[in-house]
Amino acid sequence: MKREELKALGLEDAAIDSIMAIHGKDIEANKGKVAQLEEQVKTLNTSITERDTQLEDLKKSTGDVESLKAQITALQETNTTQATEYQTKMKDLQVSSAIKMALTGKVHDADLVAGLVAKDKLVVNDDGSIIGLDDQIKTLQESKKFLFKPEDTGNEGAQGFKVGNPANTNQNPNAALDAAVNAAFGIESK
Repeated sequence: MKREELKALGLEDAAIDSIMAIHGKDIEANKGKVAQLEEQVKTLNTSITERDTQLEDLKKSTGDVESLKAQITALQETNTTQATEYQTKMKDLQVSSAIKMALTGKVHDADLVAGLVAKDKLVVNDDGSIIGLDDQIKTLQESKKFLFKPEDTGNEGAQGFKVGNPANTNQNPNAALDAAVNAAFGIESK
């Protein structure tokens, strides 16, 4: 999806910006999932290769039953360790993806802010949701406001000035100026 395509459909710039922000969040979420799946495939392929090598070594060994049992036990321990490392790595990747997705569009530098999040204090639920992330982001938003993009309220001009003149509720926008000129020349106001 490109801005030009949306403009060709007759959408206004504000609507295009909103659509592109939503689309950007979707893309970031999918990037995280792809990275996680690629890492899974890489790890599983490595595990398969290692296990094939282990099986070939067992086939070649002609030792007694006790040494084979010891070798099998050692391989089982290695495989258990590798499985634990894999689970830890996948959890870290899942947490990192969730952090980046939560920060997308809200901060100036997602990698910098993601580094400030204490991953060890986050809990991953079975459904993939992360407990504690929103609280940490809110705390960072309060303590390090400069890292976060200002929220768009929709009533600000290009330079950040508020549109309109809320302080002057008179029908005549030049009434204050007229009064000042009249006072300077000693003319009574009507």
